[in-house]
Amino acid sequence: MACKKRKVDSECRLFKEEWAWKYFFTEYNGKPVCLICNEAVAVFKDFNLARHFNTKHAKTKYALMNDAEKKVNAENLKKTISGQRNMFIKKNTAQKASTLAGYVVAYNIAKNNKPYSEGEFVKDWMDVLCKAALDFTHVLNVVIKLINTIRSRGLVHRQFQEFLIAIDADYSDLLYHTKVRWLSCGYAFERIWNLKEEIQDFLKNKTDKWSDFQIFENKDWCTDFAFFTDLLEHYNKLNKKLQGQNQFIDETWGCLKSFKTQLFLFYNCMAKNDLTHFPRLKSMAPVSENKLNEFSQALKNLHTEFETRFQDFKNIQSSLDVFSMPFNVDPENISAELQLEIIEMQCSTHLKQLFLNSTKLDFYRTLPKAEFPKIIAHAQKIMAMFASSYVCEQTFSTMKLRKNSIRNRLTDEHLFALLKVTSSQLEPAFENIMANQKQFHMSHTPTTAGPSNKS
Repeated sequence: MACKKRKVDSECRLFKEEWAWKYFFTEYNGKPVCLICNEAVAVFKDFNLARHFNTKHAKTKYALMNDAEKKVNAENLKKTISGQRNMFIKKNTAQKASTLAGYVVAYNIAKNNKPYSEGEFVKDWMDVLCKAALDFTHVLNVVIKLINTIRSRGLVHRQFQEFLIAIDADYSDLLYHTKVRWLSCGYAFERIWNLKEEIQDFLKNKTDKWSDFQIFENKDWCTDFAFFTDLLEHYNKLNKKLQGQNQFIDETWGCLKSFKTQLFLFYNCMAKNDLTHFPRLKSMAPVSENKLNEFSQALKNLHTEFETRFQDFKNIQSSLDVFSMPFNVDPENISAELQLEIIEMQCSTHLKQLFLNSTKLDFYRTLPKAEFPKIIAHAQKIMAMFASSYVCEQTFSTMKLRKNSIRNRLTDEHLFALLKVTSSQLEPAFENIMANQKQFHMSHTPTTAGPSNKS
């Protein structure tokens, strides 16, 4: 009878702590590893570990140590190896995360049948560059602390609202600052600026928290607060322009170019102590020269960040011009494959009038495919570029409304169909659907029973 082969990894052997100082071993990934030579042994067994130590390290200094010295040196070796492993793990984790992010992005683009050249999410980039170019945490922290002090305590919050109503203030409450969108703090800043006198009066006379916010009486801090409130107001104006449906990448780029030019104007005006475009900061006059230089440098850094972050748009400027103003471009300065069709289009009075009296989407829809196939393909490529995450955010909001605990029988197939109908602006061709229908179903309207004919 054949003997059954023994499997050592099924014997549930455990690592013993005494092996660490006795034979200079540690446990790593389920195996005993030598602390001296970093070599792994097959199984957790006293004989195997002793044989390794006596064979390979019998003539080293570790063999001559007493038990107390072995324990100290074993701990030091464990700390050294642990540090080396942590460094490797951190580096490997970062690489893994980067690779995983690339896979996830590629998978989602392919999953949704989108081209890999799809446009960047501009608003996300704006959040990044704002954080990179501006440092106003000393103002933001005070604002957040103030909002939480008033709004997070029920009694204080109600007293504050009643106080504002009693003095007939312009606003009835403070706004929360959300970190989901960094630019949203502009609204919180604006509200606190408009209520700053009422807030100080409330904190002094109605609460015992004024000592935490005496910085509101500091001229330098209030000057910083005024500057960033004005700047964030300009940001929010840009942010609103980037929102909404039916916005193409050329319109987004136009808004960004306009704001970039405004930043350069702000920088020059600030350097000359012209605060026309910063009314709150102007109300703090006179502003010290050091503060003006500080604000000028912040605006310059912001302008530089815009130049760097959105420089890829310059590479497709010619393509955007062909899409947004095909009748104004010089045929010699565009792609050779579009030149003949552009010349033919520019010579058509009818098409020029159509372009002026309709949206870009409707214009390219009505172009004859036989005469302008390359221009239509070019327009489709530009229109397929998403300039912001608005459509994605809207779709997720719709999905959250549709898929809830009440509608728990909703399948993925039904949900997908609902999302297509909700997010698309195209109306189904009902007549074509009816024409292809083979069988029609009667309505399930109940009929009224007639009188009985039974005698």
